Amino acid sequence: FMNIFLNHGKHEDFQLLSPLTTRLAISPLTLSVYSPVEWKEQSRFYGLHWTQYTERWASGAPVSPGTFGHGGSDGTLAFADPQNNLIALYFTQSRGNNTRSRFMQMVFELVAESGK
Repeated sequence: FMNIFLNHGKHEDFQLLSPLTTRLAISPLTLSVYSPVEWKEQSRFYGLHWTQYTERWASGAPVSPGTFGHGGSDGTLAFADPQNNLIALYFTQSRGNNTRSRFMQMVFELVAESGK
């Protein structure tokens, strides 16, 4: 499912969603509710479906621009990084702690290491 959004609505040879729909789903549409000063303090913004993560989300990890995903109430996380053509899925039952942030941080640290 996340791969459809990475591929602008396509799955294999089938256009399942329009490119406009996928762009709106992952664009930071809530950006407009904050002032430019407040933008720098936000760890994420929301599109019509997905969360758009900022560099502040993963506790200093180098989150790639355009990274989007969604987290669940019990700690699960799914995110995609279009820049690195990466999808990461984290399934856990860890309500009340910060394991999903740590998971995202570890993934982006590995991505940064692999680029060296």
